[in-house]
Amino acid sequence: MTRQASGQPTAPAAQWSVIVPVKLIAQAKTRLSGDLSPQERAELARAMVADTVAAARAARAVRQVVVVTDDDDVVADLRGVRPPGWAPVVVVPEPVPAAGLNAAIRAGIAAARGDAEAGGLTAGETAAAPGDAIARGEVAAPSGDTGGAAPGVGLRAGPVAVLLGDLPALRPADLEDALAAASAFPRAVVVDAEGTGTTLLTASAGVPLDPAFGAGSAAEHVRRGHVALDIPDLSGLRQDVDRLGDLAAVAELGAGRATSQVLARRAQSGTEPPVDVERPRPPALDQMPCTDETAAVA
Repeated sequence: MTRQASGQPTAPAAQWSVIVPVKLIAQAKTRLSGDLSPQERAELARAMVADTVAAARAARAVRQVVVVTDDDDVVADLRGVRPPGWAPVVVVPEPVPAAGLNAAIRAGIAAARGDAEAGGLTAGETAAAPGDAIARGEVAAPSGDTGGAAPGVGLRAGPVAVLLGDLPALRPADLEDALAAASAFPRAVVVDAEGTGTTLLTASAGVPLDPAFGAGSAAEHVRRGHVALDIPDLSGLRQDVDRLGDLAAVAELGAGRATSQVLARRAQSGTEPPVDVERPRPPALDQMPCTDETAAVA
């Protein structure tokens, strides 16, 4: 079921637009309801988004990160000064009327490629143009700096990748390796640690991407022509969080800064055994300002 590209570039050019869909935090991680309070679930969900987006922005192959969300707290987390070398963030609202995860992803693809038709929006859905996000001040870059090009400009036919926002053990190198492998195929997919879900879905330049997230999405994406990439079991790209036990796997891999703080507070409160959950981080990630309430992703 898996294939691995040969001759992968070791330092891929920054060309990928990465779309991260984020539902309203109050509705996130409902499968953890029996183990965590609503406040704990919200805190964890925000932290995981912060760590996932930070890792994606620090990946050398990423030109821009498009976050599709209507959650004001998530948008607030994304504001700040962009560390050198990080990709900018564009925040795009969910389609109106809201139509679920796949519709949100299509809106993000449309914004990334600068063309609603490219995203496969269906009737009744609307998506903001990348410039609209800049005008609202929702690009996390100082003084409108977007690294030499406005998000979306020149990317109409560029490669796109959909990355789920619950990958707190993701390292920039994990994403770089996967995107390098994906560049060998028109469409590719990364299967989650459980073996049934999708954590990354890609389409090369000029190739349409039709997401099918939901139960059994990995098999469905393969059926639609996405090549399942041979990603190591210990890659943070495969370890999403749907159940409490997944947090133990995240701790083993090493959580990002925001998630590690949430898990450390749980350990201090006695709700979980104390663990050393934070992995060594690239210097730019460690320089991020962070409060006890939430991590600021710049």
